[in-house]
Amino acid sequence: MDKTEKYMAVSILCGFMSKVFLHSPEVDQLNQFDAGELLSEWALEGDVKALGERFSKVVEKEQKNIKSLQDDYHSLFVHPESSVPMWESVWTTKERLLFGEPTFEVRELYNVHGLAAPNINIEPDDHIGLELGFMAYLFLNAAQAESVESDRSPELYVNDAREFAQNHLSKWALPCLVEVRSKASTEYYRRFAEFCAAVIGSLEDVFAE
Repeated sequence: MDKTEKYMAVSILCGFMSKVFLHSPEVDQLNQFDAGELLSEWALEGDVKALGERFSKVVEKEQKNIKSLQDDYHSLFVHPESSVPMWESVWTTKERLLFGEPTFEVRELYNVHGLAAPNINIEPDDHIGLELGFMAYLFLNAAQAESVESDRSPELYVNDAREFAQNHLSKWALPCLVEVRSKASTEYYRRFAEFCAAVIGSLEDVFAE
């Protein structure tokens, strides 16, 4: 597998995970996950492949239980009393409040690439779904820069992704996902949390290549 394929696979996976966090599940969303194709392109052994295949089986099974998934999504990510905090500031600052310093740090990094959170100043920019979406964007651009002439080298996009993961996403996503797994009432979100944690944990292997 060449770098273009690897970067594209990372982008697609991060983009899928971003959507799972940002949107209540629908059948079309579940159908977007093709574990066989994605994991063969990812080409990593161990937890990522095994947990991806396990999650894929749950996706197939749960397509008939969309209402249960939607209820679990609301409980995990929306309901004020039961939801897991999905923002970096809550996990990494002493105050554990929204719109902390990490919010504005990631906002600045988005701005460097001409991006902005969709509900800026209303919903924090450091939501895990937005951070994963930013990783998807960086790896997509790295893949495109590998395959065509670009004003920016793929290495610069990958370096940006590495720094973003090390300084932001990887600093807090794993304990957040542990809580998602422990609070989820459906196998879908339990397996998704495990798979997402494995993908984020494997990013260092991608950066090391």
